[in-house]
Amino acid sequence: MLADAVASAVLRRYASLPKHGKPQPGEYTLLAGFAVTDDAVPDAPPRVVALGTGTKCLPASSRCPRGEALSDSHAEVIARRAFVRFLYDELERATSDDGDGETKRDATDANASIVEWVATTTTTTTPTPFRLRGGVRVHLYATQSPCGDASIFELAADGETPKERFPGPTALLRAENAKGRAANKRAKTSSGGSGSGAGSGSGLFFLGATGAKVFESCQSLSVQGSQGSREALRVDAERGVAGQRLGACRLKPGRGAQTDCMSCSDKIARWVALGVQGALPSSLISRSSRDHLESSHVTGTDVETYGAVRLASVVVASPSSSEYEDEDCENNDFGRSTRRAVLDALRRALVDRVGFCVPTRDAPGVFVAHPAPPELSSSAGQARGWVASGTSLNWYWRENRESAPVRKKNGDGGEASGAEVTLGGTGRKAGFPKKARGSRKAQSRLCRASLAARYAEVMACVRARLLRETNRRSAIEGRRDAAKNDENETKFSYETLKRFRAGAYAERDAAFRAPPSPFARWSAKDPEVGRTFEVTAPSGSF
Repeated sequence: MLADAVASAVLRRYASLPKHGKPQPGEYTLLAGFAVTDDAVPDAPPRVVALGTGTKCLPASSRCPRGEALSDSHAEVIARRAFVRFLYDELERATSDDGDGETKRDATDANASIVEWVATTTTTTTPTPFRLRGGVRVHLYATQSPCGDASIFELAADGETPKERFPGPTALLRAENAKGRAANKRAKTSSGGSGSGAGSGSGLFFLGATGAKVFESCQSLSVQGSQGSREALRVDAERGVAGQRLGACRLKPGRGAQTDCMSCSDKIARWVALGVQGALPSSLISRSSRDHLESSHVTGTDVETYGAVRLASVVVASPSSSEYEDEDCENNDFGRSTRRAVLDALRRALVDRVGFCVPTRDAPGVFVAHPAPPELSSSAGQARGWVASGTSLNWYWRENRESAPVRKKNGDGGEASGAEVTLGGTGRKAGFPKKARGSRKAQSRLCRASLAARYAEVMACVRARLLRETNRRSAIEGRRDAAKNDENETKFSYETLKRFRAGAYAERDAAFRAPPSPFARWSAKDPEVGRTFEVTAPSGSF
C-alpha cells in the first residue's frame, strides 16, 4: 500500500541520520517528511526529499524582525521549509544544459529532477521558466495527526464514527460566534482521550482533542512587546473536549506566551489550496502540461496562473495507545474504529474545509499508516512520562556535485547526512552561545531570510540561462548583437519582493481567506515584523 510505503521510507530516512538533534532518552518529538513518486518509474519506492522534526514555536512577541529565526518549529512546518529548499535546488539543477540549450535528463531515472526547463524566453504567454514534470506526485507523512482541527476525532458510544460532516463555511462562522460552551478541564493535544471530555449523555467517546486555540480576533488594546506596540491576540481556550468546534481556524497549542502561528491543520489546508511551494517559488513555476484551464467560482478567473505543487496524499500514523500493544492491533474493532475516526478528521480538516476553492481532482488522498515509534509520538511519549525535545532537525535531498565537499554518500545518489539542528526555543541553529545567536552563522538555512536569498540565487541562474539561449539564437541567425548580462539588481524588502514577483499567488491567498471561508479568521502577521529585511534580486522580468 502506498501509504505504508511512504511512511516506511520517511522513517528509514530519519533512522539513517546521525543521532545529533534526535530525542534523548526520556524525550519525544514529532516527525514529518515529504516523499515523491514518479509515474514514469512506477516500481520505484517513494523517494524521500525532505523531513523535519519538532514540537515548539516562538511567542508572537519573539518574532525576529529580520526574518533570521524560525517562528514555527513544528515538524510539518520544518519539513515543508526543507521541501522548499529542496525545490530551489531542483530549479537551479534544471537551469543547467549541455551547451546546446537542451537539458538532457532521463525521466526514468528515479532521481531525475522533479521540475523541467520549458522557457526559451519569457513572454506574456510563457511568464515562468519551469514546470513540474508530468507524473511527479508529492506525498506528506506525519507521525501524528497535525495539531488543530485534524486532531479532533471521536467515536460514537458503539465504536462507530459520528455521521456529522463539516458544516460549511457560513455555518461555521455562525457557530464560532455562539456562546455557552462547556467548562470542563482544558483540552490537551493527545490521542487516547479515553472519553474524559464527553458530556453527560452525549453518546460520544472522545478519542482525540487538540490544544490548539480557536483564534477569535486581535484585541483593540495595544500591548508592549519586545517588538514594540502591537495588537494582543484573543483566543478561545475551549475548556472541555466536548465543546471543541469542528472546522475552526486555530493558533498553535502551548502553555506559555501566546504564539501567532496558525495550527498545522490550517497550514496544511493552505498548502492543499495554494500548493506547498509557497509564494516566491510560484513566480518561477508554470502550470504543468496535464493541467487544464477551468473556471473558478472563487477568483472568477483561472484556478491559478502559476504551477502549484500539489499534495497527492497526506499520510499520518495511527494513534498509539495501550489498546495497541498487542500485535493484532490493526485488526481489532477498536483499531479499525480509530483509523476511521482519524481519517474522518483528516478529511474534514484538509479536504472538506478547502472544497470551496480546490477542485475535487486536486484534493489529496488521506490515509492512515501503522503507528510510529513511541519517541516520535507525543501521545505515546506523554503516556510514558517523557518530555518534548527542545531541538528540531531538518534534512533535504541534494544531488551530488563534483564541486561539493567530499561527504559520505548513500545508495540513492544523495548526500547521506547534511542534517541541520535548530532550537525550537530560539529558532536558530544549535551549538551557538547566547552572545553569538544573532550572528549570520547561527541562522537556519530554512529561515525566511535564508530562503529569500536562495530565491535570488536561483533567479540569477535563470537569467544566466536565458542569456545563453538568447546568444545561441543570435549565433544561429547570424546576428552579432549578442546580449550581455547587465547585472541589473535591485534591493527589495521581503514583503515588496513577494508582491512584485508573486502577485498571482497573493490573489489566490486572499481568496482563500475571504469570508465566508473557514479561514477568514487567519491570523494576519504584522508586516513590519520579519518582512522588511532587504533582499538583493534581479530587477525587471529576468
